[in-house]
Amino acid sequence: MPPILGQLLPKGILKAIVASSIGNVIEWIDFGTYGLAAPFIAAQFFSPNDPATATLKTFGLFAVGFLMRPIGALVIGPYGDKHGRNKALALTILLMAGGTGAIGVLPTYASIGVLAPLLLTFFRLLQGFALGGEWGAAVSYLYELAPANRRCFISSFRTSGTGLGFFAASAVLALMTMITSAEGMKSWGWRVPFLFALVTGIIAFYIRLRLEDSPIFLRAKAQHKTSKQPLTDMVKYDKKGMAIVFGISMVGNSVFYVLFTAWPNYLTEALRIPYSVSMKMTMAATLFYTIMVLAGGLLADIYNKKKLLEIVCVGYLLLSYPAFLVMQTKSYIIIVGVFLLFSLLLAVLNGTAVVVLAEQFPTRTRNTSLSIASTLQTSLFAGTAPLCVAWLTSVLHNPMAPAYYMIAAAIPSYIAVRYATYTGMEDQPTHEPKLAGTATR
Repeated sequence: MPPILGQLLPKGILKAIVASSIGNVIEWIDFGTYGLAAPFIAAQFFSPNDPATATLKTFGLFAVGFLMRPIGALVIGPYGDKHGRNKALALTILLMAGGTGAIGVLPTYASIGVLAPLLLTFFRLLQGFALGGEWGAAVSYLYELAPANRRCFISSFRTSGTGLGFFAASAVLALMTMITSAEGMKSWGWRVPFLFALVTGIIAFYIRLRLEDSPIFLRAKAQHKTSKQPLTDMVKYDKKGMAIVFGISMVGNSVFYVLFTAWPNYLTEALRIPYSVSMKMTMAATLFYTIMVLAGGLLADIYNKKKLLEIVCVGYLLLSYPAFLVMQTKSYIIIVGVFLLFSLLLAVLNGTAVVVLAEQFPTRTRNTSLSIASTLQTSLFAGTAPLCVAWLTSVLHNPMAPAYYMIAAAIPSYIAVRYATYTGMEDQPTHEPKLAGTATR
């Protein structure tokens, strides 16, 4: 371990960070690849007679995967609150790896006709189901494992894993564009990141099977303080917290998908930037984001979390329109500068917000309430971001459409930030849940 990390991380926690974050990396290799390779997927799985409609259908399937997230959260969230975060994490990575590998080897529309998009839809649904349970379990696990003065920094490793997954996806795709022809990229090059994610997913499953649960959860289990019916307790007692999570997630999730999923397609379609160039820009921005989200987490452990979140929300409100306006010059330097600016704001937000979201709930319902609130927001707004941006740009014939979307997302987030709770709830019981019948030793 580098000396600087040794000073910032408690002894023995690095293994847990790797185990909980590696699944996130793999899952976002898949989601990142699907979004970034949308032009190739559209050409392979839909009728070639209408390329524009095929692209919209491809992004539509991206959104469909997100619509399954709440169902995954409803099933896997309570499972994690009853039986442990580690068991939920092992289950989600197993499902995700299977869906990812299947997409990497699916036959094309030219081979099996309409069955190709149907199979693609099924495996997107399976991935969405798995990811619906992954997020709450991973966030709850790291939050409960970390000491109070390092929670944002330690939790930011999981968030950084999202950026690392997108970076890996963009890096592999950028490499494939350099070593294969355009025809090779269209026929098989786009499949490589999916197969890479499958192999690493199998490794991650093995690691997670050996993962011990968080001390806070184990203590609650031993003291008979886990909930027997997390869904019922969530509905009764966690409504305000869920509204806060929904609101704060608006800007974080929506902007993330605009930047790292819709952006390359936007640059290619709206600004006529070559795909290979847009991929290199995306790769640079995701690497920058991956590093800076750790800095954002460290900053949030030192300074006021509420103020940091307010600054980010106001930043997106004030800067989105002028930023997209100057990008119409098509200057590569300006485009990269805007990309990095938005990535920096997003890194500070996500390095801070993940702990704030976890702070809205007690241990007994944290996994369930976090999962469901976040996945509802992601399904309705974030997962549809690439589709909305592509549709708005096409219908309005206005390249400023992404700016309008980001501004609209920042408004409810700012309101939620003002009303959020900024202290943990471990020692603040707010209700008496229905208790599990036995303790574990």
